Amino acid sequence: MNLVQLYYKKTIKYKYQNIDFKFLVSQNLFSSQKIDNGTNRLLRTLTFQNVNKFNKVLDLGCGYGPIGIILKKISEKSEIHMVDIDALALDFCKANADINNIKNNIYIYGSIGYDSVKIQDFDLIVSNIPAKVGKEMLEHIIKDAQFYLSKNGIIAIVVISQIAEYIQELLLSDTNITILYHKSYPGHEIYHYTFNKFSKNNKEKNILLEQSNLKVREQDPLLHLLNFKIMKCNSDNIVIFNSFGIEIPLYLINKFNPKQIYLINRNLQELTTLNKEILYNYTENKIHIYHQVDLSIKDLKVDIIIGLLPEQESLSLYTLFIKEALQMLSKDCHLILISSSNVISKIEELITKESFVKLKRTRNKGQSVIILKKIQ
Repeated sequence: MNLVQLYYKKTIKYKYQNIDFKFLVSQNLFSSQKIDNGTNRLLRTLTFQNVNKFNKVLDLGCGYGPIGIILKKISEKSEIHMVDIDALALDFCKANADINNIKNNIYIYGSIGYDSVKIQDFDLIVSNIPAKVGKEMLEHIIKDAQFYLSKNGIIAIVVISQIAEYIQELLLSDTNITILYHKSYPGHEIYHYTFNKFSKNNKEKNILLEQSNLKVREQDPLLHLLNFKIMKCNSDNIVIFNSFGIEIPLYLINKFNPKQIYLINRNLQELTTLNKEILYNYTENKIHIYHQVDLSIKDLKVDIIIGLLPEQESLSLYTLFIKEALQMLSKDCHLILISSSNVISKIEELITKESFVKLKRTRNKGQSVIILKKIQ
C-alpha cells in the first residue's frame, strides 16, 4: 500500500471547459472537501480573459494539483511545472496527474517559492497564494516572478481578503508592474499582471532562507531522556525526522559525534532551514536531506532514529512507521519518539516483544517521549 492510499480521504470531481477531472485528496492537505473557491475563481478568470495561449506554465504552491493539471489538459502540448513545499501534496499531485491521464511534459517537484525552479521563460505563472507565508515570502512570490517570465508572460494570482490590501500595495507601489486584470469576489481578490521590464539576473534568490528561523519547541523532557545512561550503542548514523528546531540536532551532534546525519521532513522550508543551521556546525558531506513523508530510505542502516510523530494520524500510518524503523535500525540500536501521550501509547501497543523493547518513557504537559531498543 503506497502513501497516497494511506492518506487518501476522498475523490473530488470537477468540470472545467466541459472536461471532467478527478482529484484524490487527503484531509492533511488544503481544500480537502472540494476545489476551493479561490482556485475555482482563478481558473474562471483565465477563461474569461482568454489566457489560453501558453507553452510553459509554472503552478506555484500546487497543492494536490488542480490548477496545473487542468491547464495541462486544456493545452496538452504545453510544459507544466508544479511546485510545493509539502511532500505529501507532491505525492498526491503526481497521483492526480496519473488518474487524469497526463503523462508528458509535466514536472512536479519541491520548491520554496521559486528557489528550486531552474528554468525561465514561463508564459504563465499561476498561484493560489497561501495567506500565512509571511510578508517576505509574499513579496518574493509577487516580485521575483519577473525572473522566470517570458517577454510577454503574465502572472495570475488569487489571494484571500485578509492579505489583499498588502498584495495590492505590493503591486501598485512597483512601477515595473502593470496590472492587466483585477476582480473582487466575496473573500477573494484576483489579479493578472505583468512587468514592463524583465530581468534574468535574480540577485534576491535564497534570501528568504537566510532570514528564516525555526522555532525551538519545548524539548526539556527529550533532552533529559537523551542523557539517560541506557543510550549506549553505536551512533555513527543518525536519522532526524520532522523538525525540532536546532537545539536537538546540535545536542545529538555534540553528544554522539555521528559520521552521517540524515534529515527527513515533509516540509521543505523546515528541512532546508534546519540543514543550513546544522551546516554552521558540521561539514556538508556528512548531512543528507530527504524531502518526503515517510521514513524509509532504501538500503540504509542507522544507529539512532529520533523524531516527532504527527498527531491524529491513522493506526495504519503508525504501523507503517514502525515497520520502516525496524528495517532501518541496526540491532540493539534506538528509536526515540516524541508526540502526544495518546500517540505514544498507540506506539507502545504496536510494538512486539520480537521487535522492540521499551527502555524509558517520560511525560510532560501532555507530551511523551519514549526510547525503544530494537532487539530483532
